[in-house]
Amino acid sequence: MTILIMNIFSSSTKELIKQSRLLAIELGHNYISASDFMLADCMYNSNNSIKGFAFDNENQLQHYIDSQRKGGGTIFADLNQEQLPITKDLETMIKLSKKEMNLYGHSEIQPYHLFLASFKSKYPLLVQKPDDSTSMYDKLISYYQSFGINFTLKNSSPFSRLKQILGIG
Repeated sequence: MTILIMNIFSSSTKELIKQSRLLAIELGHNYISASDFMLADCMYNSNNSIKGFAFDNENQLQHYIDSQRKGGGTIFADLNQEQLPITKDLETMIKLSKKEMNLYGHSEIQPYHLFLASFKSKYPLLVQKPDDSTSMYDKLISYYQSFGINFTLKNSSPFSRLKQILGIG
């Protein structure tokens, strides 16, 4: 990650990145993926976690964690956690998260900016049901608004919403 973008991460985002590294190692991964970041958010973020959006209950979350386990993390326990590479899906989320932050005029990249960015990439973190007409992005905005997070577009020109949907500007 570039130092420039790390400087605009909130302390909670930095902590989740740290936790996702530890979780990746615990799960036996030799990389950090968007799924590791999401699981760290579900397990360690007590404020506005994506957990309630991504999982119906604790059993479903635990089943997903178990499905991500690669057979014990002890093989990678001695790896330098700073050097653990990130996958393309997480790299894309990080790069696009700054656009999400700017789109809504926020001053720091919060974890929710990364999750929103996921739905503007070719590597979405969660899959839309085929019979559902409401976009996952819009559903996630509504979910986070229920926590009192403001998602008023910074530039409210007539084309702002179109630009947001298309992921341009």
